[in-house]
Amino acid sequence: MRIKRDYQFFTGKNIFFHLTERVIRKLHLSKCDYDYYKPRIYTILEKKLYAISLEELERLLEDLITFVKRWESAFTKRLTHGFIDVCVNAISYWIFAWKEDLSLAELVLRKTKPYLQDRRCTLAFVRRSFSPLFRSNKLLISPLLYMARSRKASVFKLLLQYGILEQETSPGGVVLEILFHPSRVRFTEDYILIDLYEEAKICLQLCNRVLPSMPVSDIEREIQYERSAIIPNWQEYIPISRYQEPCELRHLCRISIRRRLIAQNNLPDGLFSLPIPIPLKHYLNLDG
Repeated sequence: MRIKRDYQFFTGKNIFFHLTERVIRKLHLSKCDYDYYKPRIYTILEKKLYAISLEELERLLEDLITFVKRWESAFTKRLTHGFIDVCVNAISYWIFAWKEDLSLAELVLRKTKPYLQDRRCTLAFVRRSFSPLFRSNKLLISPLLYMARSRKASVFKLLLQYGILEQETSPGGVVLEILFHPSRVRFTEDYILIDLYEEAKICLQLCNRVLPSMPVSDIEREIQYERSAIIPNWQEYIPISRYQEPCELRHLCRISIRRRLIAQNNLPDGLFSLPIPIPLKHYLNLDG
């Protein structure tokens, strides 16, 4: 009865309370596993996300945050985590795997930034894995790794600006995915063929701006195993100071400052409040 009263207090506008009420009622009456209702949840969210605007996405994310904060203690853990996993997977799929809209991805990062430090947090969107196959919970992959594989340079850069690569346990693996993951043809919404070679070069150069060293020995090992890099002359795009000679002092300073801001969960916004010249702020923000 407590759950039903809580739902009545929030009725009307929040799509996640509406979806959950259906699941709760069905579970209460039939004692079935909620997995049975996953397709219905996906279908409703698909209609919302197919042509979603910035304003609509912002409202959707606010609804999800409200739902998680209000109801996490009310549900059983199984139902809470399972239902939210379905919702997060659906949103992540449409924003990171289906659409090419940088502004939508930036909105997701901005709205969920307070939760990025805790990988286990339900609302840490870009730290949670999702399935690039819609309506599936298999083949899970993080948004960063998906962008590396698909070479979506603009969104990849956005994720790096928020410090996601620095927080990876194996950042060198992201570099390998950029170079060696099998290429697929990609088109823009206007059906213009995207040059994945150029996109991969940008992604590789962005990694140079973030990491203190690049996994050159791992790249050479992959080539020895007869794997082909999407950038045949990849050596030209990795400075020698990333694998053989000492790093430049300014690059080490950039790494140190960014790590400090990541620890404070203040990246990238904190860069622009530092008392330094504007060109240096852009340098720290991976713009050059």
